[in-house]
Formats: sequence, structure tokens, C-alpha cells
Amino acid sequence: MRKSITFIGLLLFASLVTASDFVVNGILYKVISPTEVQVTKREEPFSGVVQIPASVMHDSLSYTVSEIGEKAFFSSTGITEVRLPHTLKKIGDNAFSLCFSLKRITIPESVEHIGAEAFSSCGGSDTLYIPAAVTYIGQNAFGAMKRLKWIEVAPANLSYTTVDGVLFNRSQTEIVSFPAGREGHYDIPATLTRIADGLFNNAKLTSVNIPYGVVSIGKYAFHYCQKLESVDIPPSVFFIEEQAFSFCTSLREVAIPESVKSIEKEAFFNCTSLTAVDIPASISVVNERTFSYCTSLERVVIQSATVRVIDKLAFSYCTKLKELTLPSTVVHVGHGAFYPCKELTTIRVHHVVPLKLNGYVFSEVDKGRCKVLVPANSVQQYREAIEWKEFKHFVPMNYRFTLSFSQPENGTLQLLNDSTPVQDGAEFSQSTLFKLSLHCDEGYDFDKLIINGVNFDFWVHEFLLMDNTKIEVKLKPVQVPRRERFSNPLLSYFDTGKCFETLREKYQR
Repeated sequence: MRKSITFIGLLLFASLVTASDFVVNGILYKVISPTEVQVTKREEPFSGVVQIPASVMHDSLSYTVSEIGEKAFFSSTGITEVRLPHTLKKIGDNAFSLCFSLKRITIPESVEHIGAEAFSSCGGSDTLYIPAAVTYIGQNAFGAMKRLKWIEVAPANLSYTTVDGVLFNRSQTEIVSFPAGREGHYDIPATLTRIADGLFNNAKLTSVNIPYGVVSIGKYAFHYCQKLESVDIPPSVFFIEEQAFSFCTSLREVAIPESVKSIEKEAFFNCTSLTAVDIPASISVVNERTFSYCTSLERVVIQSATVRVIDKLAFSYCTKLKELTLPSTVVHVGHGAFYPCKELTTIRVHHVVPLKLNGYVFSEVDKGRCKVLVPANSVQQYREAIEWKEFKHFVPMNYRFTLSFSQPENGTLQLLNDSTPVQDGAEFSQSTLFKLSLHCDEGYDFDKLIINGVNFDFWVHEFLLMDNTKIEVKLKPVQVPRRERFSNPLLSYFDTGKCFETLREKYQR
């Protein structure tokens, strides 16, 4: 009998919650329990001073106001002040975001939860106080508040703390919120391993030092930092995510270390002061619009190694771009990648066979003025290739490239050029042929061959140098007595011709 009564009570309350949203003094409330209500979003935006009471009456019942719901005051650009009640426990996601005219924010001592982007892009004051009861603060809760210069946390708070006015979690392994109104230089603490999405969005910083140990720079991390002139990226960073530095219009230079494996789309979009970029050999894809609208960019060097794809519009509207290098590892250039780079005067292309272009790659480039430097024996092929043939000046080049290699543990790698041993770091002409031999110590056998970061599980007897190249070999321990190296009949398949063509085909996939 008790279960039936309980079930009926739950049904009655469910119908109450769905049917009893109500308005008091222009504020829309939603019943969330028999005694509590939430301020919820209404169609008309608020303006002026908004006073939210501690309790409201409806149908002769009294309710405690305990929550500000998701987007309750979202984009109410006319609000100048909100007075929150002492009964409030939760401020929902985006509750006051985009309230540009909001000048004063006082968080009551009763608040426990502040949602993601709750006050993002608000006007606010230059200081903010986080009470002791707060146990959760969502991502970018106070992001892009341009007036905010200092965040203070109650000493009794067990979840958060501040260091020099910057909001951290209690263990100081994460910056929860950075005051966007703070100016000058900032040294990110060495306790961080990741720069969170949107962390410095709209900040007024002029320079930032990122410590070694940070492995990724999140989405929109420095978005719209218009005063940011320089940033030091350490060789521990693997990932630079989408729009990480977009609209950093004062950023003049950035050194991308070899550790970076991925730069996502629009990462440096509209960095209008950036003058030169070296894409490291660790990058395999230059994503779409990564450097689009970098209108001061004059030089781009794409280092040879694993760079294989330049996606559509990657350097579009880089209207001052003058020099470009395309290594032979690039197998795809997307639509409009260099449109409309009208100032482009020199393109260095390392491809012996002309790279196929995918429509309007160099649209509006002055092809009557721009010089295309190509391998000496390939000039005629370029004059006949689709899109390349529109250029008028091809310059034959005897390119020379560096061959680097390292010795494996428990073995010896040797490279020969016409029976002459090759030294690590030596320079040779393009298309030079090398023979490779490997000796393994007792108890070890071949595992993988690594050429410019690409793994091959078969051995290569000969190698043709097409660009700057680094070769590594990995060995593995074996439990059976070591046989003579290369006695495996499967390896005999890779004769001089087949071996190189097989390697080349696999490398370009």
C-alpha cells in the first residue's frame, strides 16, 4: 500500500513540475521540487537591475529560489546589475553569458555550483570573490570578462584557491579561470600539463611562457588575445587544437617545435601580424584555414619528413606571402590552399614528378612573375602538367638534401653510396641511391624501419634520396638462436626495383 501511495505522489509531483512554470514580477520560475524553484529562461531579454528574491509565492504555496537555470539571462545585454538571493545554491551553464553591460557580480555565500560559461563575456567588475561553499566551477565560467583582473577565493574553500589572482583547483594542477583583464606577461605554472579550452580567451596579455610539461594547447585557448605579441611553445607540446591562437592580431612570431604532431584547423586564423612560419617535420597535415588571413605572412617553409597534406584554404588570403617550399613528402594540396596569394614570387618544389594539384590551388597568383624552382630533369614535365603549366618561369635546380641516421641499440646500421660509407648528416644531390645494411647483435632481430617518422615492417636494401631524410631502425629481442641476417626467403622479394617502389607506394598512402 505504501508503494502505491509513493508512486501516486511522484506522478502528482511530475505533473506539477511540467504544468506549473509561473511568472512573478517579470521573472519566470520553474518548480524543481515541492519547495524549490529555478529561475528559468524567458523569451524577452531582461534589462536594468534585476532583483531575484529568496522566495516566491504561487497558488498559495511558498517556494525557495535555489537555482538560476541554464541560459536564464543569456545575452540580456541591457542588464546592469543582478542581485542574487542568499538561498541560491546553483548557477547554471551560460546563465549570464553575453550580458555585456553587467557591471557588478556578487556570488552569495550559499552557492555551491557555478556552471560552464556562467558569466562568460560579461562586463563585471575588476575583482571577483568565490565563497567557501563553492565545490564546482564549470569550464570558462568567468571567461572573456574583459574588466576582471583579480579573483579571490575564501580561505575555507576546499575545492579552489588563487595564486596571484588566478583561479586554480586546490591541487594547483589546473587553471580554472584566468582574469581576462590582466595585462602584461604571464608565466604559466610548471604544475600544468594542458592549457584548457578557452582559458585565455580575450585576455589582454602581451606575452606568455608555457612551461615544459604542457602537452596540449586547447581549443580557443588564446582566441582573440589581440595584444599577445609572443608565446614560447615548449618541446613537450604534442597538440595545438582548433582556433588555439585565432585572431591574435599582434602575434608577430611563433616557433612550432618538432614535438608538435597536430595543428588543428584555424589554429592561427587571422593572425594578421605573423610574418614567417616554419612547419616542423613532425606535422603530417596542415589543416584547413590553419593560417588563413595571416595577411602579413611572407615566408612559409614546410619541412620535409612527414608533411603529406596541405588542406583546403590552409594559407588562403595570405596576401603578402612571397616564398613557399613544398617538400617531396607532400602528396595532396587542397582546393584554394594558396588563394589569392598575389605576392607569391618563389615556389620551391622538390617533386621529381609534378605534384597533382586539386583545383585553384594557386588561383590569382601572378603566374607570369612567380618563379617555380623544380628538379633539373623535371622542367618539361612541369611545363605540361595541369595547373603547373600556367606558370611561365621554371628554374631547374640541382637540389641537395641532408641524410641523417642513428645507430640502433644492439646493432649496427650502415649506409653506402657507391661502396663508400656515409656519415650521419652528410649532404647529397636529389635522387642519390644508397644501400642499407644491418647487423644485429646476438639475441636481437629486425623489428621496424622508420623513415621520416613513418614505420615500415619490412627491410629496405636500397633507398633513393628525394628530400631531407632521417632513418632509424628498431630491433627486438628473439628467443631462438639468431640466423644469418636476411636469410628469410620473404625478404628476397625486395630486390632493387621492387623494394624502392614498394616503399614509395606505402609511404604515400
